[in-house]
Amino acid sequence: MGGKRMFERTSRACDLLRMTPELADAIKAWAEEEERTELLADAVAGCETASRALKRGLAARMLNAPKEQLCGMVLTPTWLIWATKPEDARPFVVGVRLADAEVKDYVKQPDFGLVPDNGVQVFGFIGHSSERGTVFLGLGDDIDGQAFKEKLLATWRAARV
Repeated sequence: MGGKRMFERTSRACDLLRMTPELADAIKAWAEEEERTELLADAVAGCETASRALKRGLAARMLNAPKEQLCGMVLTPTWLIWATKPEDARPFVVGVRLADAEVKDYVKQPDFGLVPDNGVQVFGFIGHSSERGTVFLGLGDDIDGQAFKEKLLATWRAARV
């Protein structure tokens, strides 16, 4: 029994110059703090996804989950870096080294049958965590969202060789 989509997502291909400035500035600040500014010069793809909740269940209301958020992603040959900005909040940035992570197409995962969505699941040492964790990064079903997902999966496979 399949569930209904909980989010409407639209993605657009962009680099840091065309990304929403607040997201781009947060990613640049992260790179400086992490002393990894060279990563941004090596970007092979970028994407920005706007997500809007279609319905908010009890858990979402109790946790005060945002109705809308933006996520800007920068892909390099070795890293995936993303900035997430919930409505009316400052963005937060996380990065993961591709060689140390697993990236899976969410559409091909068992959870897709329960909660249909489009994006990727990233499993690994996310940010500064000393333990592996999983994060879902939503992408639009549109051309730009699909293209970024395909590029991310191909780049991840290449980084693991």
